[in-house]
Amino acid sequence: MGAETANGGIPTHLLYATKLRAGRGASHPPGTVPVMAHRILHLSDTHLFGDDARHYGVTDTAANLRAVLARASMLTDLDAVIVTGDCSEDG
Repeated sequence: MGAETANGGIPTHLLYATKLRAGRGASHPPGTVPVMAHRILHLSDTHLFGDDARHYGVTDTAANLRAVLARASMLTDLDAVIVTGDCSEDG
């Protein structure tokens, strides 16, 4: 048997987590555990250079990161920003 769904097929436990996050204090469905949802921005492998060099002589990693951060600045209610991978290309 599949998970209980509501609102167009959204699993009930996710709907509850969304309501909790929005501060609406919904009561959780029987047999489920209250869950807190978190919004995380994950940036990985920026490969930034210390100068104006391009990755493989082609990709302007600094410009790409600026574009990603400009778009990410429109996100609301982030709980964390995590940066992983190769952040620097040259040390």
